[in-house]
Amino acid sequence: MTSDLTPQFNDVTLLEKQILFGQDNGSITGLQDRAPAAAKADSKYREVQKAKAKKTSEFLKALNDIHDYIERLEQEIEALEEQFRKRDGDEWREKLALKILDADDIPPRRAGESMEAYRERLEPILMDEMLNEDGSIKAEYKNHPELGDYALWAQKQYHLNAARGYVRELEDPYTTPDRKNEILDELEQHGDIEELTFADREAQEQSLVQNQIKDSADTNQDTQFNTKSDMSECSNLFKPIG
Repeated sequence: MTSDLTPQFNDVTLLEKQILFGQDNGSITGLQDRAPAAAKADSKYREVQKAKAKKTSEFLKALNDIHDYIERLEQEIEALEEQFRKRDGDEWREKLALKILDADDIPPRRAGESMEAYRERLEPILMDEMLNEDGSIKAEYKNHPELGDYALWAQKQYHLNAARGYVRELEDPYTTPDRKNEILDELEQHGDIEELTFADREAQEQSLVQNQIKDSADTNQDTQFNTKSDMSECSNLFKPIG
């Protein structure tokens, strides 16, 4: 029985050798001939994987930087708004609107609209008035002794909205890899988050100097809305219509 299986066993062994060493119709290429191509393919694969890992690392770093930037901006905006509330009360947005907008450009409150919702709707209008399309502060507000800190607030809001927009796109699973790469390129071209940070710090320093000058000059003066008549005008203007 055993002797009868020997030829079959030898045939299997021969087939395995042919597969292993690449024998084809009597011509053996061998592992030595295929090794360079396999090594080249393996090297290419490793390069691709390394490039992917690098891109992923860059992506995660950029995303983390944006999240840190957003958190810092939110804190700085809240600090500015707290100053405004101390100076002008909760109605500081309405008072600012009266200072920088024409009466026809101030949107009226809608019927049933809460004051909080109205103020949220008023903010982008104030920002549009004080900023250029690229988010830079308009010349008439940049060095203004009274309105400079409001312009800085508007600029920080602009950067915050832009950063949140980037995060939404980067974290959206439906955003294409090309678009994500485009966003990373945009951040790199604009000096990444650090350029925006520097711009904010520079503007903040200017605002602090302006506020010091303003405080010294206005120590014994009342602001525009300290009189009862001004407060009455402000209250009446922003009552809901309908």
